[in-house]
Amino acid sequence: MSSCAIIPCYKVNEQIFDRLREYKSYFDYLIIIDDACPTKIGQRLKTKFYNDPKIIIIINKKNLGVGGAVMKGFELALKKNIDYLVKIDGDGQMDINDSITLLDSLKKDKSLYSKGSRFLKGSVTNMPFFRRIGNKIINFIFNFLISNYEISDPLNGYIAINSKVLNIINLKDIKQGFLFETNLLYEASKNNIKVKNFPVKITYSKDITSNFNTFIETFNFGNYFLKLSVLKVKSLLNLANLSFSSILICIILYYLFNFFVMIFLYFFGYILLNADIVNNFYYFVMFMIFYILYDFLVHKFKLNEN
Repeated sequence: MSSCAIIPCYKVNEQIFDRLREYKSYFDYLIIIDDACPTKIGQRLKTKFYNDPKIIIIINKKNLGVGGAVMKGFELALKKNIDYLVKIDGDGQMDINDSITLLDSLKKDKSLYSKGSRFLKGSVTNMPFFRRIGNKIINFIFNFLISNYEISDPLNGYIAINSKVLNIINLKDIKQGFLFETNLLYEASKNNIKVKNFPVKITYSKDITSNFNTFIETFNFGNYFLKLSVLKVKSLLNLANLSFSSILICIILYYLFNFFVMIFLYFFGYILLNADIVNNFYYFVMFMIFYILYDFLVHKFKLNEN
């Protein structure tokens, strides 16, 4: 059973050369994707490791984003019939020793999908405070929308998958940018592929330049979560046997609609912001909290209404 590390590279530092020498002892192959890196790192790596059969380098003519770059690696790994694939960022934030845990989950426990988490006991990270809070909020929203509360850190990019997964899900549906990890998890969840979480060590350094554009990616995540919200409502409305859910959803939609109508009128100057808006928002929040709790119990303990 062969394994490989898929390493997307964009604006990586010179330490990538030393990291690759270290990574070689962990995997049968290293697939490095130069995602139109401005420093031409792919060509330099080809020159440095031109006679090394374990290192394969792909150079993208245009920047595809982290997801697009990893997908290129996935496609090549499938062509080479590699069994286990581990995605590692090229910036050195991830501890290579954690790959042993992720790979063992695939090889020994026969898992199909394992991933790292920065929020489990035993994890080590110096994640900035506001980034941690933002991640926690996104985690909660994502878990609720896909009705899977066992994924503790969907935004973490340290993942290991059995190549069988790539033949189950539709790779054409996977997003190419920073939505790649969450989108891949969504497709896995949709196909009932169990995901195992493991604590990992992630180091954030001021010397590492992040390619994450907060404004653009906030819009992208918002748009994606909105689509998931629509799918969530549709799926729940289709559960005709869960009369309690149907009634509760109708009530939630009523208060949501009522609240946004009043906000719309307020901004256009027709009414003043008053206690009615506050009350409606309060009831909406209460119903949402109640429904989220109900949804959590249903999917956590597999409850069914008769």
